[in-house]
This record gives sequence, structure tokens and C-alpha cells, in this order.
Amino acid sequence: MHRGDEEAADAAIAVFNEDTGHACSRYDFLSYVGSRSAEEFARAAARPAYPRVPGITRDELVEIVRAALEPGQVVDAALAYRPIAL
Repeated sequence: MHRGDEEAADAAIAVFNEDTGHACSRYDFLSYVGSRSAEEFARAAARPAYPRVPGITRDELVEIVRAALEPGQVVDAALAYRPIAL
């Protein structure tokens, strides 16, 4: 990709992404060497792509992340839960 046919590389990456469900770019293929082994890269590519939850808003995702970063609030809410007696 550094010296080769960029269009052919882009086409191969597009096929790879279509086959795997990932959204890899040229950068992913050129930079993995500095951060992980070829085996780790291949394992990540073999895993299913991150699932998308239809209908979830950005604000809802932000709320989920905030709750995960503040586990005390989640624990407090869980401990405060009282089921309704029927």
C-alpha cells in the first residue's frame, strides 16, 4: 500500500470489510505492526464486528457510559430497588 496500487488496496479492503462486517481502513493494515502482532490482528478481524443497537440515541449511549464510569450510582440504584408487592 505504501508503494503499490492504492485503488487495488482500497478494493481489497472493501471486500475484506464486506466479508467481515468490520470498517477497517488502510491505516489499520499499515499500523497494526506497531501495536499488536499479526495473529492478534487476525483474531480481531475474525471476531464479529461490534453490534449496532437500532434506535438507541447518542444521549442514551452517553448515559450508559456515565453510569459505567460511576459504579457507585449503579449499585445505589440497584440497592434502592424495591419490587412492587402484588
